[in-house]
Amino acid sequence: MCKKHYIPIISDLLNLCKRKDEDGKGAIYFAVGLLISLILINDIRAIFFGTLVFAVGDSLATIIGIKGKIRVKYFGKTIEGFLAFFISSSLILFPFYGIYGIFVSLLAAFFEFISKKIKIDDNLYLPLIVSFILSICPYKLQFFHILTFCSIL
Repeated sequence: MCKKHYIPIISDLLNLCKRKDEDGKGAIYFAVGLLISLILINDIRAIFFGTLVFAVGDSLATIIGIKGKIRVKYFGKTIEGFLAFFISSSLILFPFYGIYGIFVSLLAAFFEFISKKIKIDDNLYLPLIVSFILSICPYKLQFFHILTFCSIL
């Protein structure tokens, strides 16, 4: 993408964000997905946690999944990557959303796991899906969940 045209700042950022075999499209899709979330969802906390879950979960799923041993060929992903996404996002969401956060983490990990079968880049739709599900949470951020989480530790 940055090979044909140089756009100051944007081209530099894309070159920093891209992997060896990619051209930085993931960063653009992520920015567009975040922008769509900001336009469509009225709950800034849900958008924050949706973005955080995606950023941490997707990164860990990639790092751990690359070295994973149990590969599901149909989806082109590893169970270890799925678990890395699920566990990391659960740790982020449980203190604030309780058991609902674990349910959302499972859904998000599943959508990331099947992302190669969906013809839309997961950087575009995953932050939006997680933010939307969190925004319709039956019980919003509650301090009780933080206290419960801290008492477990």
